[in-house]
Amino acid sequence: MKYKITILAVLVCLLTSVGAFAASYPDTAGDAALSEAVDMLDSLGIISGSGDGLYHPDENLSRAQFAKIATYLMGLEEDAVSTGVSFVDVPQGHWATGYIGLVSGQGVIAGYPDGTFGPDDQVTWAQAVTIVVRTLGYGGADVGYRWPEGYVEKARAIGLLDGLSMGGSDAPITRGDAAKLCYNALFTDMKAGGELVSLRKVTRLEDAVVIADSSDDVTLDADTLKTTAGSYKTGEFVDKSEITVGSCGDLYVDKDNNIVAFIPDGETVRTLIVTSTLMNALTGDVEVSYTENGLPGGESLSKNLTLYREGGAMTVGDGYQLMSEGSELRLFYSKGDLQRAMLRTSNLDGPKIVMSDSFSPVNEFGITDAAGLKVIRKGLAASLGDIRRFDVLYYAPNTNTLYAYADSVTGIYEKAHPIKANVTSITLSGTVYELATQEAINALNESPGAFAINDRVTLLKGRNGEIVGAVDTDSADIYGYGVIQNAFVRLSEDEGSAGRGDYWVTVFMADGTAADYRCDADYTDYIGEFRKLSFNDGVLSLEKIKYNVISGSFDNTASRPSLAGHWFADDYGIIELVSLPEEGAAVLRRVSLSEMNLSSLSNAEVIHVQTVGDMDDISILYLKNVTNEQYRYGVVKEFEAAPGSASGLVRNYTLL
Repeated sequence: MKYKITILAVLVCLLTSVGAFAASYPDTAGDAALSEAVDMLDSLGIISGSGDGLYHPDENLSRAQFAKIATYLMGLEEDAVSTGVSFVDVPQGHWATGYIGLVSGQGVIAGYPDGTFGPDDQVTWAQAVTIVVRTLGYGGADVGYRWPEGYVEKARAIGLLDGLSMGGSDAPITRGDAAKLCYNALFTDMKAGGELVSLRKVTRLEDAVVIADSSDDVTLDADTLKTTAGSYKTGEFVDKSEITVGSCGDLYVDKDNNIVAFIPDGETVRTLIVTSTLMNALTGDVEVSYTENGLPGGESLSKNLTLYREGGAMTVGDGYQLMSEGSELRLFYSKGDLQRAMLRTSNLDGPKIVMSDSFSPVNEFGITDAAGLKVIRKGLAASLGDIRRFDVLYYAPNTNTLYAYADSVTGIYEKAHPIKANVTSITLSGTVYELATQEAINALNESPGAFAINDRVTLLKGRNGEIVGAVDTDSADIYGYGVIQNAFVRLSEDEGSAGRGDYWVTVFMADGTAADYRCDADYTDYIGEFRKLSFNDGVLSLEKIKYNVISGSFDNTASRPSLAGHWFADDYGIIELVSLPEEGAAVLRRVSLSEMNLSSLSNAEVIHVQTVGDMDDISILYLKNVTNEQYRYGVVKEFEAAPGSASGLVRNYTLL
């Protein structure tokens, strides 16, 4: 027998005598076990309180009342038809005729030798225990024919009397003790198999993990929990503070997918606040730095450990990068062994977009500890002075950290979906983007000053890549140009043109991404060329431009890099043409400044420089095979840990 710990929901009340649900009776509040038992039985319609809003746990029950309780325990209330019984003291029309007839016919409650039932007699401990044992399917052949001793011994053996101090056999049982006895019976296996609660059309789902509520998964309703066994409603009387998302146990649900009860497995839980994560290059396991109850620590998590986040499952190895600073990481242990992890990303304020140089993050977020504020921009430690216009900001109060993101995409505003007045997503240069904030929607709908169709627009991305804003920025050159990487023909699958051969290109962008677009002509002879991009009804045109070659001294060591006196723009990209085969795709790669250990660039090395602004700052630098000459190539024959590197993370390699 399992012991129920947390009641989660209230079902449809089945007793006609109860006018409303009673989540908790005032006169049971002093006894947690009694209160839980009464609430559960009341929710199942088995036992109810009185019309005065109290349960009256110290009062006694009649045999007629217990006949009704036994009927509901067995889920047979619909079969309790008032057609009369053979007991001389139960007249036709008695309120309990149907219940008495059913339980006596089932052999659960017997009458007296004189042919009476005693409907108003107080039910005794011996009678109550016997009745409940019989609802589980046990009879004289199972317990012996010593009454009531055989039934009492059986009740003790199967856990019916756990938590109860049984009075004398002939002593009347109180309403409170009857509730505890029946409550224990619900989660006890019947002789025929299955728990008694299943007779109330309740299904037990073993070892279900609660993986999300509406705060974790925005697709869930406020009264719904998502588990590994499915999603179920919790009802209006649920106290969600009583259940831990991430815990595992047995879930009980009714035929309408309402949760009746959840019995946790008794695991221990640790709650960590993540400060940083690092994957061990040798094992693939993840090293987590954290604070626990305000104290710093470290934990090594297996890369194969199951990690739940926002209602989805992954491994720690796949999801460790989502463990951002300030995230809450719950670890669940059973008998000392780690079973699973549950990640809740940090509770961040934002997003807020920096729209001017006078923007004050401290004032905007109400930051009280400006001196101790940590700033992370584009994943690197920074300061408030590093924040730029159009950065997207988030603030984590629990770690006093400000996060700045500078990811965006620029293109031509082609279409609004479903319509511009009620836009929820747009097509920008052939790609559809969902809008995540009202600010982004207002910038792209029919509001005054909103962007018009065919305008060039820069979409600002939030921390998870969602579109949080739309602006007009000089960084458009990064996304308004690209290199033709490949050209090919693809058969159309569109309705009305299926089977038609359409021209397509692969365009390599300065941010290192490549995308396929349907285009207006065959560009096979122009692979490797730098072109200007424009879209018309989703079809790409690649406009030929005059190359601008700038060569001379190159400095990537200063706070702001430069080439021949031209500064690099705040947002820039460097593309390298590695090779250009006679047939097939060009080999292109994005280059970082740290890879360019050069003091100058020659005319032969620079294909084109795209500039922006009045000062001709460099937004895109297109180079020809500059960095590859710095590398050696070969097949690794063997490797070993470098001297002084006990961890083995620093290695010496031998090439063939």
